[in-house]
Amino acid sequence: SLTAYWAVTRAGGQPTGADRYGALPCVADDPTRLGAAYFDYVAEVVAMAAERGLYLSVAFGEPAVTSEGLPYAVADADEAYAYAHAVGSRLREATRAGQIIWFNGQDRNPDKDLGLAVWSVLFEGLTDGVNGVLAFDGEADYASTLMSHHPDGGPNGFSSSGWFHDEDFLDFNAVNVWKFYERLIPLVQADYARASAKPVVCVEPSYETQAYDGELRT
Repeated sequence: SLTAYWAVTRAGGQPTGADRYGALPCVADDPTRLGAAYFDYVAEVVAMAAERGLYLSVAFGEPAVTSEGLPYAVADADEAYAYAHAVGSRLREATRAGQIIWFNGQDRNPDKDLGLAVWSVLFEGLTDGVNGVLAFDGEADYASTLMSHHPDGGPNGFSSSGWFHDEDFLDFNAVNVWKFYERLIPLVQADYARASAKPVVCVEPSYETQAYDGELRT
């Protein structure tokens, strides 16, 4: 069995991205310069999870969300590569030890913001960082990473397969249906019906502690 716990490389809801201790993810809001204290704590959490037999699902794509005023958003593909490369380098050992399941996106469809090409660059940059390679050339050895893309939720639900199914960097498809749980089975069936089917994981279903549209939750 697999027990995974979600973590993100920023503190949700904080406009600066600061964690609970006030550490910032980037130096001077430069996404290519990681905040040492911030990522030291990320590495510590990864290690603590590993000690307890847990895998961490780490979402790292937030700086590519350029339309929400994040101070450390990437400006172009070059910055996207440099940022992701730095993250991969910092968490190289934990990744190689199989402790991290990497997620690009985090509630974001890759046709938004700077577009599909830039979101794809994040996969390459992260993997090159893990591999100790610095070569922004559209290629990487993806055998060292376990990755997918966390899409947006919505009335139709979304799967990473809609954009990345045939890409080498995508190890499995991620489905997000949120409260529209009736979409889950059709999306999973559609993914498994694809040629060269990949595993499918629902990364964000309904939340049992919340009520939607008048429904009761236990």
